[in-house]
Amino acid sequence: MPVPAEDLIQLSAYIDGELDGDEAGRIAMRLVTNLALAEEYEMLKQIRDMLSYLDKIDCTVVAASPAFEPKLYRHLRPLRSNCPNNSVTLTSVSRT
Repeated sequence: MPVPAEDLIQLSAYIDGELDGDEAGRIAMRLVTNLALAEEYEMLKQIRDMLSYLDKIDCTVVAASPAFEPKLYRHLRPLRSNCPNNSVTLTSVSRT
């Protein structure tokens, strides 16, 4: 059974330490009794851990091949037509 969006928001706040003691306690108790919620909690923790790892990567030494940007635009253009009022603008990234 899917976990409601409000519960996901609470889980995220719990993981980030943003809940007060009572709210955190309620979430902790629910994690013990609700398997679906506990699974979402573990998944959100894994995502947080992966994202925090990305902060440690030096992206200044990573460069895309010259063919990457044209390929990306070819794939994104059809998606743009599905956006309301073609509200997405594709602009080129300058390379220095």
